[in-house]
Amino acid sequence: VQPIADQSQTFKQFQPKVSLRYEVSDNANLYANWGIGFKSGGFNNQGSAAIVDQAFNQFIGTDVLINDQYRKEVSSAFEAGIKGDLMGGAVTYDLAGYYTNIEDMQFFEFFVGGFGLLRVVSNIDEVEIYGAEVNLTAEIIDGWTVFGSANVTESEIKENASRPVTVGNKSPYTADYTLNFGTQLDLPMTSSLDFVARADYRITG
Repeated sequence: VQPIADQSQTFKQFQPKVSLRYEVSDNANLYANWGIGFKSGGFNNQGSAAIVDQAFNQFIGTDVLINDQYRKEVSSAFEAGIKGDLMGGAVTYDLAGYYTNIEDMQFFEFFVGGFGLLRVVSNIDEVEIYGAEVNLTAEIIDGWTVFGSANVTESEIKENASRPVTVGNKSPYTADYTLNFGTQLDLPMTSSLDFVARADYRITG
């Protein structure tokens, strides 16, 4: 029996961030920000690449590329929007659009065969994600607020050496839209004790 060899790797990434804000009025601000995000690379179970190649590529003729070491993920994200308040601060809002370009996007996938269950992390070479979101909060009376938010997202795989046929598809695990609604009560019981109750309802599509 051969011992499992030690593996070591260092993943680094410079992560700058720039933010700008312009005060349109006392109650509204335009803003924009851009930054680089980073997820460290890592290691799948040793032998994962060989198992997938033998059990799928060589056996049934697929062309799936799995590596024992997966690459770091780097994203360049831009967001711009407006936020402010209305009715003397009783209503606050935030409307924004965003665009993210992701290099070597990481995602989990599972393979099942005579070898059992194999979970690995794969990389998609390039993915674009863009969309818009809105958030609203209103204080109905002192201590009672209602809130809601909505988000719509489009995504596209631009390059994928592991599965070239997926180019043009949406990225995995990226929701088309999310909706969130809720309300909160925050009522003083004594000078040092508050009663707080909150309810949320969320839809992910």
